[in-house]
Amino acid sequence: MSLEKRLFDLIYACLKENRKKLQYPIRQKAKFEGWLKIELFYSIWHKLLDRNQDSEIKLEQSYRHNTKCHCDIFFCTPKKKYVYLELKTINTNYDCNSDLIMKKTKPITKNVRSVIEDANKLEKIKNKEVKKIVAFVVYPLCEEKLDEWEYHESKINKKMGKFVDFKDLCVFPNNKRIFMRLYLYRVT
Repeated sequence: MSLEKRLFDLIYACLKENRKKLQYPIRQKAKFEGWLKIELFYSIWHKLLDRNQDSEIKLEQSYRHNTKCHCDIFFCTPKKKYVYLELKTINTNYDCNSDLIMKKTKPITKNVRSVIEDANKLEKIKNKEVKKIVAFVVYPLCEEKLDEWEYHESKINKKMGKFVDFKDLCVFPNNKRIFMRLYLYRVT
């Protein structure tokens, strides 16, 4: 299994294992990127790097080509592959016609732009030995608003590198209409 697919599965597992906790920020259309970064940092160290104390893994590591910019998680695999990982959470402004989600307006275009900006930062790394990955979660989504999201998704797809995977996750056990969607791209 590729490193990208393993990372995707780790992120999805973090979200799935904690979906009860995530109901609260999703209800309020609040961000949880910081929480996800810490959970994923631990999962990478624990599951990908086999809890090796000598593993090189860092939060907010500056890029070697630009020390003014930082990636969310940086690590070196046991096979000596360097990985720069950017994480984002995109809280939508969609009204899913549910009393589970607060009626709040959030400018989704800024969130979409920040995903593209992260890809642009990673694109500037020219070392072919480096894996450059952007993963993001979009929420809340619902079937009746997918056409609106697909407009933004197409903007992201035009800019990003190789699409690896996406997967939906229902957050509220009694309501399958409202979900979050995880994406992962390898920046080329």
